[in-house]
Amino acid sequence: MTKTSLWCGSTLGALMIGMMGSARADDHGFYADIGAGTTLYPVDVNGQLNGVRFTHDGHTSDFTYAFAVGYRFNRYVGVEAGFVDLGNPFVDLQDPADPKQKVGRERFSAQGKTLSVLAHLPTGDWDTFVRVGVLQAQLGTRHYIRNGTFGFDYFATNEGPSLLVGVGTRYAIAEQWAISFSVDYYNNVAREDWADLVSPRVGFSYRF
Repeated sequence: MTKTSLWCGSTLGALMIGMMGSARADDHGFYADIGAGTTLYPVDVNGQLNGVRFTHDGHTSDFTYAFAVGYRFNRYVGVEAGFVDLGNPFVDLQDPADPKQKVGRERFSAQGKTLSVLAHLPTGDWDTFVRVGVLQAQLGTRHYIRNGTFGFDYFATNEGPSLLVGVGTRYAIAEQWAISFSVDYYNNVAREDWADLVSPRVGFSYRF
């Protein structure tokens, strides 16, 4: 009787653990997600403003944060709407004839609302996903150029849609909490001739 009771108890416990794992994999409904990381800017600047030529060839990066709310229809498909701030980095501009001579500085800012569809592949406590959607981006570029003893500013803004593609995974650390790791790619942010941005992030998700 004791052995049978122990066997039944062990079996029930194993089933409950298995059901908990399945419940995490089968989670559906609303959730919120917040993340932070960095955005990589492949900067290639070459221009002229008020008679001053300037150039920069390289890259920069800046702190990035994002948050979103989503709805999981089932274990495989979900949708998400959110906001991402891709930072406000700057680069120094050089004289093309003398790269050691700085002639100014260029600053960028990019942010916008996102809407995407997610395809999930849950495995136990892990939930790998692919995200495809759009970023309605607002891009700002500001040039500060020195011309002798004088300096002047030039500021321009652009707004437009950008393709968003991302991959990531979440790991359930509790019944309703998960930690996430993801990388998002944004194509031609705000305008067709501008840069593609890559943003790796770490975050947390809460299932309601």
